[in-house]
Amino acid sequence: MLKVRFGTMVVSFVTAAGVLLALGTTAIGQGGEDQVKKIAALIKKGDMVGAKKAAADAAKGIDIEDVMHLFKPAKKKGIGVTGSDQGIEQALNKLNQNAPTPAVMAKMADAYEEMGYNVAAIGLITEYKAPEKNNGKMTKKAWLESTTGMVENGVKFAEAAKGKNAADVKAQATKVNNNCNACHTTFR
Repeated sequence: MLKVRFGTMVVSFVTAAGVLLALGTTAIGQGGEDQVKKIAALIKKGDMVGAKKAAADAAKGIDIEDVMHLFKPAKKKGIGVTGSDQGIEQALNKLNQNAPTPAVMAKMADAYEEMGYNVAAIGLITEYKAPEKNNGKMTKKAWLESTTGMVENGVKFAEAAKGKNAADVKAQATKVNNNCNACHTTFR
């Protein structure tokens, strides 16, 4: 009888842990999107002090993996790109390869601008996720340089999109991608 109860307790515990993990990931993904959009709106208005405060608050309740997951398409619980089935990462990779056509630029300029501010907002949140201890090349300084680049390049990408210049959008997408790749080379 004791073996059955113990086994039942273990199964119940494992099941409960799995449910909590699944719910936590869903809640973080959805909640993170709202927080990123709020921070992005503050950046767009030029309120960097308010954006940093909101980013610090957002960083308290989210893991770095969940923050990075926001670059995925909306159907995968990422932020996605308005007017597209792509995630931010996919859109940046595509723009890095080829400048958008004039027709695509006309259609997607507002979405690209929003995407740039979202990148900057995610960069601000990741700033607060810096490693506490240095480990080889994985230093707090390297982390902060990467997050600063993410914020600055995200804003420049948004500004290029607002200007509707396809060549500038491609150039800024390349800078965002290069910054992401450099960070991931060190921190993955």
